[in-house]
Amino acid sequence: MRSYTTAKCVTVTVGDKFTDIYRDGGVRVLLVVEIADPWTDRQGRERCSVLYRVVSRDGKAVSTSRVQEIDAARLTDPKLYARVGA
Repeated sequence: MRSYTTAKCVTVTVGDKFTDIYRDGGVRVLLVVEIADPWTDRQGRERCSVLYRVVSRDGKAVSTSRVQEIDAARLTDPKLYARVGA
């Protein structure tokens, strides 16, 4: 998928960048590299996994970074992560 809209109407698109709210100085920048197909959990809520890579602010991959997975709703939670750039 190229994009996914969460239950709170926040859209995540491949290529979006996010940073941690609670890390000093926005140490990590997370680059969305892939969005999986949505699925329904046991409570009947739609979920969607997002694959991301830690990159520097200019978008180049950190040499030791690996692709990791996070739930789209967690990534778009404004208490935990903030979108980087316009």
